[in-house]
Amino acid sequence: MQRFYSPHLAEYPAELKDPQGYWGVSNVYYFALGYNTRMVKPNEVPKTYEDLLNPRWKGQMMWSTSRGSGAPMFIGNVLQTMGPEAGKAYLQKLKTQNVAKTTASNRQLLDLVIAGEYPIGLHIFHHHAHISKTAGAPVDWYALEPASATINTISPVTRSPHPHATMLFIDFILSEEGQKVIQAR
Repeated sequence: MQRFYSPHLAEYPAELKDPQGYWGVSNVYYFALGYNTRMVKPNEVPKTYEDLLNPRWKGQMMWSTSRGSGAPMFIGNVLQTMGPEAGKAYLQKLKTQNVAKTTASNRQLLDLVIAGEYPIGLHIFHHHAHISKTAGAPVDWYALEPASATINTISPVTRSPHPHATMLFIDFILSEEGQKVIQAR
């Protein structure tokens, strides 16, 4: 990677850019609880991690065990935010809820929720639910706080064959206009 400067990064929070100028964040994907709106009424949606322990949700939730997201990231978020002792105690309680497991992607998990296989999908990408809801699917999402996220970064490579075109592209992606294009897609 090569150091670079984009004036658009001045607007970005410190945690979304490399202090030495090697990368900037182009996308932030938040994880949320996805739910089937035909199976879960708005007043029933779990709003906290503790709400997931309600006996009503026993055997009614599913998550992906794929690496890098789903259950592994959910568990890491719980342990990091609640602390090792309280986090482990919470996870022991959640274990009794019989959360179904799948190796499917988060997108496929959400599709199972939309199809009515399970009322709730844990730790899905919120934008997938938004896209499906906009298309008319019976789905919505809710971010349990603290929410976790994953990022994509952008950076020029050393000895790019077209360094000026590369920087124009990076500047566009990091600009407000570029971010709106990404958001709309």
